[in-house]
Amino acid sequence: MDIYLYSNGFKIHNFTATEVIYYRNNIFLEMSYEPFDCPDYCIIGIGYKKEVEKIQYYPSVGIWYLLPSDFGEYNWKFSDEISLEAGLVRVRDEMIDKYIKPLWENQYCLMQKIDKYWEERSARDKEEEIRRKRLRARDEYKKGNYKIAIELFEEMGIENLLQVDEKMYQISLKRHATQ
Repeated sequence: MDIYLYSNGFKIHNFTATEVIYYRNNIFLEMSYEPFDCPDYCIIGIGYKKEVEKIQYYPSVGIWYLLPSDFGEYNWKFSDEISLEAGLVRVRDEMIDKYIKPLWENQYCLMQKIDKYWEERSARDKEEEIRRKRLRARDEYKKGNYKIAIELFEEMGIENLLQVDEKMYQISLKRHATQ
């Protein structure tokens, strides 16, 4: 993998026993694994450096996100340096050269795809947070803890309440006022 990336203008930025980071201009490619995950998988990500109000950020995504939806599953196990290198050669040939290289050559397109990933992730995280608060608010309502239920429903945002939540919220307001 080193020779391939060097020939494409990358240099090693960081190298440890479990991680190597290559960089080229503002683009970086990271390959790593955690010893407790070995030999289950290796993480390969790509990202870029950006600066906002003099603070540097390094948004990145796993390359799996940038592959076409019909690519299918790609999984390999490695048990030693030889099998890891063989797997990385397959990754290079089947993924990086065909799908990732065009993105590092068009930084704007890469940035758009990474930013889209983080917007989607943020939306999913927000939905999950609302779901957890909804479950907790309903549980507090059932326990008669109306003040806590009210707080949780309001934290969710009134616009995010389902019809049943809105009814519980209204009842909680009335019951809390009389407590």
